[in-house]
Order: sequence, then structure tokens, then C-alpha cells
Amino acid sequence: EVAVELAKHEFIQAVVLLHPSFVTVDDIEAVEVPIAVLRAEFDQISPLALLKQFEEVLTDKSEVDGYVKIFLKFSHGWTVRYNVED
Repeated sequence: EVAVELAKHEFIQAVVLLHPSFVTVDDIEAVEVPIAVLRAEFDQISPLALLKQFEEVLTDKSEVDGYVKIFLKFSHGWTVRYNVED
């Protein structure tokens, strides 16, 4: 949520959300820098329907580069769990 707040005012050059928790459609509409929203397929915190709304907003918002991707077979917390052998 903090990253999105910074992105609303161009305090940063771009933002990547790996767990878009507590982010609203209004937040995404207010973003002024390029944004990527990445979500695990299995995530109880960020509803899939909400991510689809984010994608619609970003598609319609031509002045900001936006990207939404859902990573299949992964669950919430996927970006902080890694395998050092892989």
C-alpha cells in the first residue's frame, strides 16, 4: 500500500506490487508512474476479481504503463519463499 501511495505523486519512477494487499481500484486509478501488479493464483488477501478490475483500469489509462500478471500454481507469500538450490 505504501508503494502505491508513493506512485500517486511521482515520488518514484515505477512500482511493482508483489502482494497487492489493501490496494483499491481508486488507488490504481491515482497511480502516475509505470506499475506492475503481480499476484499468486492462490491468494486469500487479494481477490482475483479485484486484480481483474486493476487490469481494466490500467488498460484504460493510456498515460501510464501498467501490467497485471497472475502466477499460476503459487500461493500468497510466493515472492519471499525461494529455493537457493534452484
